[in-house]
Order: sequence, then C-alpha cells, then structure tokens
Amino acid sequence: MRKYGNAFRAVDCPYTAAVNRKLTVDVRLLAGNTTVHSDPIIWHPEEPVETAALQILNIVFSVPQISVRLSEVSQDHRNMIGFWMKYCKTNRDVLLDGEFMPVSPGQNYPMVSARTDKKLIAALYQNMVVKLSDDAPAKIDVVNGQSGNDQIVVLFSKPFGKAKIRIYDTCGNITTETTQTIGKGAQVWKVPPAGLLQISN
Repeated sequence: MRKYGNAFRAVDCPYTAAVNRKLTVDVRLLAGNTTVHSDPIIWHPEEPVETAALQILNIVFSVPQISVRLSEVSQDHRNMIGFWMKYCKTNRDVLLDGEFMPVSPGQNYPMVSARTDKKLIAALYQNMVVKLSDDAPAKIDVVNGQSGNDQIVVLFSKPFGKAKIRIYDTCGNITTETTQTIGKGAQVWKVPPAGLLQISN
C-alpha cells in the first residue's frame, strides 16, 4: 500500500480516544516512514478541559486532526489546543521521526514512547512506571494521558544528576518549577491529569 499513497489514517472512531490511540499505533508499526494521521477528533463544548485534552494526548504520536469548531469552545479549550498543538509541532522530530517504542499491544498500548539521542517522550495512559535505560537522553518528557491520576513514577537506572523540573497543566500553565538532584531509583511527581512533566539536565 505504501507504493500508492503518502499517508495513512486511522479508521473512523469518533470520540473514542483509546481506540484512536490503538489504531494510530498499529498503523505506525506497519507504516515505516509513511505519515500516519489520527482519525479527526471531537468533543462536546462543555467537556471538562482535562477530559477534552485526552482526545489529543492519545494521538500525539501521529499527525493530529482536530474537528471541533474553535468558535464554539471555551477559552480554556482553545488554550489547551494551542498548548498541545505547539508541543506536537516543536517535538515532531521525536514524536513522528524518533525511535518508536509502544508497549503491551494486548492492553492497547498503555504506554507509548519515542526518543532521539537528545530527548525521550513517554505518554502514559494507565498507571505504569516509566523505566529509563542507562543511555537515557538529557531531556525527558512524560505526558500524563491518564484519566484522574496525578501521580507519575519514573525509574532511573543510574543517577541522573542535577535536573530542572517543570510541570504544566493541560492549558500550558506551569504549576511547578524547581531544581533537584536525581539519584538512582524511583522518583514520584504530581502531574495534573492531561498535564506534562519535563525533566532536563
């Protein structure tokens, strides 16, 4: 099929974020370097912003297609869309072109990650531990795609050293900004649902 088209897209799955994730990941595993698009995403204008954001977070490892009318959603929703679309564009080299590493296909990929030599991005959709290898890059992002869970656990296989920590809510507001020394072992951070944890040294 790749001989005859320059893009693939998940099949129709309106308002079903987990299915959209499974389909886009499935296609990415087959598509090589061919572009993979999500099914266009929608949500109700009165949806809580964190719930609406899950439609986007489940397909960040594909080209997102958004079908909500911006004129009909709240300012919070527009801020959320702007934050995550800027994130996808800024990190497309990792999200779309990096080494792609989804886990547990039998559970519909509860964690998906991608990395380059400089950055790793992991997205959590269930309560799992992000386990880093010895060659983890200097920049690590963890996307909290879980519904209602604000605990993120990262397991460092060796000391990471002095690190800058930034935590964002789903609208792009910084909720925590600090510096800490990270040793070997598990570290736990509170990250708002549909928020983002950034670790860098």
